[in-house]
Amino acid sequence: MLLYIYSHIAIVFVDRSCTDTAILVFARHPEDEARHKNWLGARRHRANTTLASRLFRSICSEAHATGLPVFVIDSTRQQGQSFGERFHHAITTVFAAGFDKVITVGSDCPFLRSHHLLQAASRLDEGLVLGPDHRGGVYLMAIDRKTFDEADLLNIHWQTPVVLKELMQLATVNLLTRLHDLHSLQDIQRLLARIRKPSGLQWLLSFLIQASDQKNLPELPHTRYMNRVHIRRGPPVLA
Repeated sequence: MLLYIYSHIAIVFVDRSCTDTAILVFARHPEDEARHKNWLGARRHRANTTLASRLFRSICSEAHATGLPVFVIDSTRQQGQSFGERFHHAITTVFAAGFDKVITVGSDCPFLRSHHLLQAASRLDEGLVLGPDHRGGVYLMAIDRKTFDEADLLNIHWQTPVVLKELMQLATVNLLTRLHDLHSLQDIQRLLARIRKPSGLQWLLSFLIQASDQKNLPELPHTRYMNRVHIRRGPPVLA
């Protein structure tokens, strides 16, 4: 069974008898994300859009790799005035499809992998599962229907440094590993400085090395290696 929620991404559903948990990718459309984040500067809109698209494709690929049902609702499909309203409506959409648990993620955390999603799924019986970032927010929230019905998510101060603190007051919380997300050029600088050798983020590093102003980025010990092998491909798209 296929359900199209995102305009050009196929949302693949596995046999409903196998799982009561679905993944929700709730994110801006890459064009909107590029304008909002503007990582590489206003004059590099094309590069910003390419980066946003690759990050979006990356999280969709990681979600797809779990084998769980995946909903992708980007900013062209979201309903509501505030972030909280749009997020609440998107989660309601997943529950309305018959699922009892939902794992929500955005598209700006390049370190997020399928094993984090599966770990969240395995811990949902223990309560609300949160993946904290380094600015007081979360890169992942996994919630069951009962907790969702009881929690007042609309009054969370979303997109502020108190999100994690407020969410932890709603229910019993199980925390995942803290991960970095990308909101600014400074986040990219920190990301590049942390990675000591070629990794699963080669596509991102290679792209940034080629697209960014070199004087704004730290020198990488493995830059020569990456330039030599010409890593230019993005992550695989959804089948």
